[in-house]
Amino acid sequence: MRLDIVRRFVARDGPSIRPVPRWFDAPGFQPQLERLGDESPNRNAICKSVVMVDNFQASSSAQGRAFEEAVQTIVRMGGHDIVNTGFTDEASGEQVDLLVRTSSGIDVWIECKGSCNTRSNVPGLRRSDTAKKAVANAWHLTNSHGDDRSPYILVTSHLPREGSYSDHLLEDAKEAGLFTDIVEYTEVNNVLDGIT
Repeated sequence: MRLDIVRRFVARDGPSIRPVPRWFDAPGFQPQLERLGDESPNRNAICKSVVMVDNFQASSSAQGRAFEEAVQTIVRMGGHDIVNTGFTDEASGEQVDLLVRTSSGIDVWIECKGSCNTRSNVPGLRRSDTAKKAVANAWHLTNSHGDDRSPYILVTSHLPREGSYSDHLLEDAKEAGLFTDIVEYTEVNNVLDGIT
């Protein structure tokens, strides 16, 4: 059966549809097409996404954008406001993925590191270079702002495996105060609700 469309991501106003390339008519491929309703978010409803691209780097960028959009949807569903996306912090020059205003009026920075592609061998923060980049960005932001920095949450699709290099690196970074919290995206609203 030829697939004519695949849902890339369910945005606030409905799904974003993209044509499937002809090379993707692989036998046995059955993407799960579903629409997110008003029910609470869960990994299956939010992240059963497919992004069709021709090379690894483009795939990584597209998956990262789709993941960030998923986080935005979850944050909005939790009653928080997205104030800005993909902005550059003036003090450090670092790009911050999301500026969120919590329901209690506190501005929080969110860094999104993840993928909705569950076929990846090392998704989210399981990849050590992704964890290193997140820590480097957090250090630069913290160094540039000191105690005046907004709360900073690292949100991922997949936490590192316990005991791995990435796990130890991120634990140390959190203990050093570089991150307010490091969570899987399904928990982001619990963290935002707890920031006072």
